[in-house]
This record gives sequence, C-alpha cells and structure tokens, in this order.
Amino acid sequence: MGRSARSLAVMLVAALLLFGALASGWATTVSYDSVPYPYGPTWPFPAGASVSFKQWDPTLFPGQTLDSVEFDLTGHLGGTMKYTILQGTNLDITLGTKGEVDLLRPDLSVLVVSLPQDIRFYPGVSYPSTDTVNLDVLNSANSGLLNNAADLLLFTGAGTVTTPLTAQSNSADNAVGSGDNSVSFSHNPEMWAQGKVTYHYHDNIPEPGTLGLFLLGLVGVGLRARKGRKTSA
Repeated sequence: MGRSARSLAVMLVAALLLFGALASGWATTVSYDSVPYPYGPTWPFPAGASVSFKQWDPTLFPGQTLDSVEFDLTGHLGGTMKYTILQGTNLDITLGTKGEVDLLRPDLSVLVVSLPQDIRFYPGVSYPSTDTVNLDVLNSANSGLLNNAADLLLFTGAGTVTTPLTAQSNSADNAVGSGDNSVSFSHNPEMWAQGKVTYHYHDNIPEPGTLGLFLLGLVGVGLRARKGRKTSA
C-alpha cells in the first residue's frame, strides 16, 4: 500500500470516528424534586396518597434523547416508641420500629422502597424500668437507572406524573429473661416522604471541544497526505 493510500485510510478512520461522535453526543441530567408528602407528619398514609413529578419535556430539550429515569426516595420515621417493665429482673429488651415507604408507578408496580428504622437494645434491665424514644430517622433509597420503553414513555411529556405512595410500620420488640416477666410496648409512628426524579439524556451534537479535536486531526491527516504526494512527485 502506497503512502497516499495509507493516508487515505487514516482519513477514512478519522471520519468514521467523527461520525460516531456526532451520533453519540454527550450525556447530561436534569432533576426535579417532589413536594414532601404529607405537609406534616402523619400515620398511616391515607388511600390515594401520592406525589407528583415533572415529566421530561422534549420541547425543552430539542434534538436530545431521553436514555433513562432514576428515582431517589427519602422516607422519614418519626413519632415515639416506649417500653415499660411491669415485672421481671435482668431482662434483655429490644425496642424497635421498622418503617417502609413505597413509591409506585400509576399501575401500582414498585419504583423504589425506603426502609427507615430505629432499633434500641437494653441489656440486663429490671423492674421498675421504662424508656421513651423520640423517633427521627431518615432513609434514602435509589431505584437505579430505569430505561425500559414503558417508563421512558410514561415520564415523557409536558405535564406531571402522579405516583402513589404507601407506608407501613412494624414493631421489632422482644424481652428475654428468666423467671416471670411482663413488659409493655407502645408505638406511635409518624411518617413522611419526599422523592426526586433524575432524567438522563444525551444530545446528538458533540461537545465543541471534542468536535474541535476531531476536526484538528482531520486537518493534520490531510496535510500529511498532501506532503506525501509532493514528496512522491
């Protein structure tokens, strides 16, 4: 293969790389927070509880393509929990509240789950003993990247998507000891939640710096080929 042919092959490869850059563009994101639900702590969430997210509006991002959707959900567990020993000595007490907040699609399939919890241990306690714990726990969870066609279609538009919320709470109480014992447990949980949606998209126009480097490379290859032809002449 002659020098000119090699130069032409190099220019062809560079042109293909430039075409790839034009096709792939670069990735970026935009995020929107939901309004916290509810406005004040409550328990349980009533039927129909939900938060709304702004959709990815193609008219605001012309020439760009949505690749995936990502959700962050923060669940808050508040309220109180309490134990009281009514009878017994040298008891190992476990006092705990486990919360769960689910963010759902409109079809009620799960997007992301937050699991705030508070578990306390009291070893070797005896009557009379009691403790009240004020709960104030945040737990953040991430859905990962969702890129199936149904989710991309659902969250594309010029409006909002309403996503249902559910919440539940379970106790994690236990009392272990020898002999007769009696322990009272009480729970008064309060919960709220807030979500954030992040849209991952790309622009089919490459970054100016990347495009400039490719163009500079093409110019260099062209000059090399021209020099080669002059030398051969």
